[in-house]
Amino acid sequence: MRKLLFFIFSAFTAIALKAQTPSIEALRTCAAEKGMSPKEYIFKQFEKSDIVVLGERDHRDTVQYDLIHDILADPRFAEQIGYVYTEVGSYNMNDDVNRLLQGCYPTEAAFMDSLYAYYRKSETFYPIWEKYNRVKFLKGIYEINRTSPRKIKLGLTDCEFSWDEIRTVEDYKDFWKSPGLNNRDSLMATHISEMYARQTPLNGKRKALVITNQPHAINDSFILKKSNTVYGAQGWWMKKIFGEERVKIVVLNWFDYNLFDGSNFPMTGEGHWDAAFELLECRPFAIDLKNTPYGETAYNGHVGGTT
Repeated sequence: MRKLLFFIFSAFTAIALKAQTPSIEALRTCAAEKGMSPKEYIFKQFEKSDIVVLGERDHRDTVQYDLIHDILADPRFAEQIGYVYTEVGSYNMNDDVNRLLQGCYPTEAAFMDSLYAYYRKSETFYPIWEKYNRVKFLKGIYEINRTSPRKIKLGLTDCEFSWDEIRTVEDYKDFWKSPGLNNRDSLMATHISEMYARQTPLNGKRKALVITNQPHAINDSFILKKSNTVYGAQGWWMKKIFGEERVKIVVLNWFDYNLFDGSNFPMTGEGHWDAAFELLECRPFAIDLKNTPYGETAYNGHVGGTT
């Protein structure tokens, strides 16, 4: 089976990058000397900051949730952090999901029945969220909570939505035109700030892990020409709300797949990242971008374009 790359690196501020392709040897040497365990890298960020934003790759990818479960299952998470927020999930479903994840069930089958009953309500405004990693993620939190004296609390951050309020096709069309949906990034950041303010401090501090797709996670903004207003990504808004140093952004590398137009996602650094990773025997690692060959590599854009 082809191994998936699992580089992780600190996200960057929106600056123009001169196209460069560091050598394979420079990348290999840097990773060997400075790379560290992805899980330990995340906990290291929590030593410096209160909030870590993890930019997940394609929503459909399941392997990335092995890392996420590894982080959440570490006793340090429940004891020192305790709160995880996700892009997936409507804000108004928070009570439902936490009753599910912190409940007591006589058997695993009983929990799964409750999980599927919750899931059938739909956490999102899509007719169905078919990505299996969501079920895997929710089940993983329940398993951690079942055996831990400290319970992990989940915060859902996306637009409020209920299928009970959708009676006609026009109702659904109107929702897609709603201001909240058109300003999702700032809204998700606002929802997090509201829930974060209500968190019970652990060891005198409030900390949180935020999981959101990479285009939302990055510290980036641009001007909307039609309205001449600033549109910021969720990571950008979170740094504005909480402060530059209180928020650390970490993004997972993307993997090779076909874009919606049928074209291939370009290989990072003309394939040099992949080659260096192969020379490291595909050992997962995390690394800062700043002052490294990885940070010098031209970025492919939010969704694999040519930016």
